[in-house]
Amino acid sequence: MFYVSGIRVARYDFSEAQSGKSICDAKIAHMRLKMRMYASSGRNITSSFEMQAAIMDGTGVKACQCAVVEVDSTKQTMPSHRIKGINQMNNIAFDGDDIIVWQAFNVGIGIKMQRSKLLKNEQLDTGLKVLSDFIGAKQIAGNITKKSKENATGDTAEHIEQSVFYCAELGCTMQFSSYQGLQDHIDLGRHSDEKDVHL
Repeated sequence: MFYVSGIRVARYDFSEAQSGKSICDAKIAHMRLKMRMYASSGRNITSSFEMQAAIMDGTGVKACQCAVVEVDSTKQTMPSHRIKGINQMNNIAFDGDDIIVWQAFNVGIGIKMQRSKLLKNEQLDTGLKVLSDFIGAKQIAGNITKKSKENATGDTAEHIEQSVFYCAELGCTMQFSSYQGLQDHIDLGRHSDEKDVHL
């Protein structure tokens, strides 16, 4: 990685605070939801370009960018490799040609392995070709707002348009102006293919 990006990784400490559910999992779940909604609206996702269009549809996914790239597999110099007991190693330090691993953060002296024995070849330039450049989300900030007294009695059509929650069930086109309404709908499981907005 250093030869490609100029960034040298000195140490990596993995925390299992959320049982493996990181922010990446949350973003991927949001992208999956966007693709389901895109397909539910009658559009196809049969190529990587259509997948990019589905993910970035509407306001996109907050704090995410998406590109379509092609990797030249003939330039792959690093074959797959296995490290025995990798699932138990949560902390990794790189010290010259040595890799030092710990099961828990700095408990004991760690296990020292030689990098040259683990990695037969380094991965050089992959020849990555960008087919469709990165597209950023159109909306950077969220739109959660405090409910005003005007909207406490009844939502206007303009307000509903700004805060619509969609059912993620494939084929269901139900929309809700509140998150609670969406949750109640999912709990009951009464899905519909007719376009309705429920307050």
